[in-house]
Amino acid sequence: ALKGLFEERAVWSTLALRNSLEDTGVHTSQILDALPSLAYKFRDGPWASLWVRRGYDPCKDPASCALQSLYIQLDPEALERARVGAPKRHVGDHTLSCLPKDPRTVLQLCDIADAPLARILSRACSDALPAASITSGWLRQRAYKEVSERAREICERWMAGADRVPPEEEEMQS
Repeated sequence: ALKGLFEERAVWSTLALRNSLEDTGVHTSQILDALPSLAYKFRDGPWASLWVRRGYDPCKDPASCALQSLYIQLDPEALERARVGAPKRHVGDHTLSCLPKDPRTVLQLCDIADAPLARILSRACSDALPAASITSGWLRQRAYKEVSERAREICERWMAGADRVPPEEEEMQS
C-alpha cells in the first residue's frame, strides 16, 4: 500500500501517509519502518521533513512545486484552547481542513484543502522560478509568502472558533 502511494505521488508528509493508510490496517510503526527503503528526507529547505521517493529529485522537477512543505508554527496555548471541545475529527488532519494537532506542523502545499489557497498556488506554480531556490523551492519569494500567510489565516480562523465556513462561501452568503 505504501509503495503504491509513492507511485501515485513522489513526495509525502508523514501525516499524509498515515492518514492515507488509516483504513488499511497498516500501523504507524510499520509505515515508519518501511519508509527508509522507499524514500529519503530533506533536512531543510522547501521539501524539509517530507518523504521523497528514492530516485526522484524535486529540485530538478518544476512539477514538484505543489509538493513543497509549508512549516506552520502556532501559539501552543491558543491551539490548546481552540481544541477544547472540538470534535476529534476536527483535529490533526493533513489538509488543514481542521485544527492542526501540533503547534509546529509540516504540511504539503498540494494537500491544503482551501480554494483560495489552491488558486494562489496554481498561479504561483505556473510562474515558477527557472531553478529551485533553497528557501522557497520553485515558488517566487512573494508567492511563497502569500501561500504561508493564507495558511496562517486558515489556522487563525480555526483557533478563533470560526464557524468552519470557508471565506469564499461567507462572501456568497452576505
